[in-house]
Amino acid sequence: MSRSGKHKYNGFVSVVQAGRGRNQDTRDQTEIIRDVARRLYEQKGCRPGQDLENWLEAERLVKSGKA
Repeated sequence: MSRSGKHKYNGFVSVVQAGRGRNQDTRDQTEIIRDVARRLYEQKGCRPGQDLENWLEAERLVKSGKA
């Protein structure tokens, strides 16, 4: 510890905390993509075998801001 009482690796902690924020954002975006993919699946009549196509389309829509 430094004289101020703060841990001398405080910058590292900040980086770790920032990383946690990014992981949360990624998790939130994944949940949105999942919801959009589910909606696409339902709109297409719940036909099996189109999981990847629905996911990729949902991902494009979410990342382009159209979802």
